[in-house]
Amino acid sequence: MTPGTHIIPRAPGTPGSPTTPGTHAIPSGIHGQSPHAVSSAATVFGLPSLRAMDAGNPLRIWLCLQRTDMRCGFDRLAMMAQEITGQDPLSGHLFLFRNRSGDRLKLLHWDRDGYVLWYKRLEEGVFKFPRQAVNTASANSNGDAASTRRDQPPRTPRSPASSLELRPSELAMLLDGIDLSSIKRSKRYRREASTE
Repeated sequence: MTPGTHIIPRAPGTPGSPTTPGTHAIPSGIHGQSPHAVSSAATVFGLPSLRAMDAGNPLRIWLCLQRTDMRCGFDRLAMMAQEITGQDPLSGHLFLFRNRSGDRLKLLHWDRDGYVLWYKRLEEGVFKFPRQAVNTASANSNGDAASTRRDQPPRTPRSPASSLELRPSELAMLLDGIDLSSIKRSKRYRREASTE
């Protein structure tokens, strides 16, 4: 099958060259267009959208900006998530923690009847965090170093400024090796919804 096509059912005995028994392929798009025009239109309209990815995911994602001891487990990370972000760790949101060198991530998530902990270590390179996360982590490095070495969570609640909310598309880019510190979103026109 060629790109820009889809399968529709074919009645048994109908002439044609089916891709599989009982089906045949037709170009996607408006009938009567040239194959090139149909292929181009199908490619354009089939492009993924970061906006659709963000709007279609109800989960909120919180990145804890301070550097975290990766030896911390479920309960300690849950405590830190509440103290650092000001959010309820049982809310079902995603809480992301980074280590000092930036090559490891832990993601904490409450899944109905218990915590899920996702842990990734890069064999080469580091994760490239948003510029705000890099600046905040550097500014707090001296204060966090002592507590990290003692494997202790923050003793006093941190302000919500110690965390950064990420979009699902930004988390996907982060995990895929894209440098979020160099990404800048340009202002886009948005038409206001009609109130009629």
